[in-house]
Amino acid sequence: MKPSKCEGCPLFLQPGPIVLTNGVVGGDGPKDAKLVLLGEAPSTEEIRLGSPFVGPAGRVLNLALKAAGIERKRCYITNVVKCCSGRTPTRAEVEFCKDAWLREELAQFGGATVVALGETAWRVFSDDPRGIGEWRGAIVEVEL
Repeated sequence: MKPSKCEGCPLFLQPGPIVLTNGVVGGDGPKDAKLVLLGEAPSTEEIRLGSPFVGPAGRVLNLALKAAGIERKRCYITNVVKCCSGRTPTRAEVEFCKDAWLREELAQFGGATVVALGETAWRVFSDDPRGIGEWRGAIVEVEL
């Protein structure tokens, strides 16, 4: 069953296979986290398990966090889009999820640092024509 919060989403409205379990895959981690990691959308494995970044991308993330000396359990990890369409989310899907879910989700973290893990996550914060690669390593203050 699709959650009512999703009824206006382009994914909800289109016919075809949209992978949802009991709704959406929300974020995971402590509510007082100072570091928020923001990905694109859950994979089918993450949908099945009900948690973000527990599939192949999660294994790579775990290695990167370990190399940086950061404990995963101290991070809040979430995705921009909360369900899986099997492709890169469209701008309309990203904007819908940003308004329906993400603003409220990130608001609880106040002054936390949010790390965009990829182009889709970066586009939530910026319409700058330069891609995330050109911003790599930069600290950018933005409002959601």
